Amino acid sequence: MKSSFCQGISMVNTWMGNNLKNEWNGWVIKNNSRIILKERGWDITM
Repeated sequence: MKSSFCQGISMVNTWMGNNLKNEWNGWVIKNNSRIILKERGWDITM
C-alpha cells in the first residue's frame, strides 16, 4: 500500500515537472525571440 502510494506521488511529480518544464521552455523561447527581434529594431510584444 505504502509503496504504491509513493509511486503515485512520484508519477504526479514527474508529470507536473514535465508540464512546468514545457511551459518554462515555451516562455524562454518566446522571450528569447522577443529579445532578438528587439535587437534588430522590431519591438514585438507577444
